[in-house]
Amino acid sequence: MFRIRHVLALTIALTLVRPAATQQAPDPDELAAMWQNAVRTHVAGTMDPPMRWLDSLPADLWKPLNVGLKKYLGDLAHDRAISNALLERAVVLHMDVAIFGGPAPAGPRSVGWLATPPPALVKSLDGELIGSTEANWHWIFARALIDLMYPSPRNDPFAPAWYHAAAAFMLQHGLDGELGPHFDRAAVLFPHDADLVFDRACLAEAMGLPRSQLINDDLREKQAASRRTTTFVTGQMPMGAAGTLPTADQSNAQAERLFRQTLEIDPAFAEARVRLARMLENRGHAADALVELATAARNIDSHDGVLQYYAHLIAARAHQALGRLLEAREDVRAALALDPNAQSALIVQSELALRSADVEGALEPLRRLAALAARAPEGDDPWWLYDIGLGRTVDRLVPDVWARVNASRQ
Repeated sequence: MFRIRHVLALTIALTLVRPAATQQAPDPDELAAMWQNAVRTHVAGTMDPPMRWLDSLPADLWKPLNVGLKKYLGDLAHDRAISNALLERAVVLHMDVAIFGGPAPAGPRSVGWLATPPPALVKSLDGELIGSTEANWHWIFARALIDLMYPSPRNDPFAPAWYHAAAAFMLQHGLDGELGPHFDRAAVLFPHDADLVFDRACLAEAMGLPRSQLINDDLREKQAASRRTTTFVTGQMPMGAAGTLPTADQSNAQAERLFRQTLEIDPAFAEARVRLARMLENRGHAADALVELATAARNIDSHDGVLQYYAHLIAARAHQALGRLLEAREDVRAALALDPNAQSALIVQSELALRSADVEGALEPLRRLAALAARAPEGDDPWWLYDIGLGRTVDRLVPDVWARVNASRQ
């Protein structure tokens, strides 16, 4: 769960309120001015009055707001001294509404300066398709604001940092559908940013996991029943002809290509190499996986216990595939030294003992699992974070963006 603490602002220079039902609705210029004041007075990372005003803005006011913003943002382009700083603050305001606010209003469609309609996304629970939902308009709006930076967002270090932090939030929360257009734009603006290429690889890898492929099966059944050929937009890659997600093979091939691209940009990117090793082992190339893991070990941060755990567990599987049971057991012991209660390592430890005909050794980890489940049913296992990539670092990445914007207010 997103654990960043929210600090409510106690005072604010201008309190923005929604117009009463009996009052005349503000015109486009007034709405644009209210939006500008919200941008200037919002304290990044808080649910303060400006953020709440934007979050509660009725859907019928978005059209006139867009009309007013088209003129305002056009005028802003002539004042380059302040435009990028103000755009950064606006991007973070809309991000905060997406993070802290309620569902975005249904719309706008093709109005004002931004005509991109929010796509429909798959809505699922534990691999089961439960319906569809719209993409959050505030993420779309924030990306459009990034595009207005002068002379280009490619020249502003804020832009890739924001894309990476926003991706971390989406990855942590399983917002795979939101990530599709997010990464599409990131790939155009920052094709050689190692963090963003890695993030794209993690999404592709997640799309190849059984959970995502279960959604594919459900989509095929529902589309066959309704005779619809295209339905949802989700994930990073184009939908297949039947309107489904890419297959596991397609997703895995994309992920492997992007992990390799990450390493071409930054050969010391340890987690990209560890994840590449998992994909190689999964394809039956255990020896190649161990070579990648040996290289990755030289660059793994000694404080990153989660990545060390992944490396040991993947190495154990690769050694097991090659029949090197002693080395596999050593890696499992190293993984359990990092997290003694991790379900995934205990299961592998049991499997290895069974391979050696050690019945008691196979049963002992299972007894520990049963005892752990009785004491804490939800448990704790680094492997459960694997599919979110660097989403597990969201508590660092998002506050870094907030801090940058708040510092500009001083």
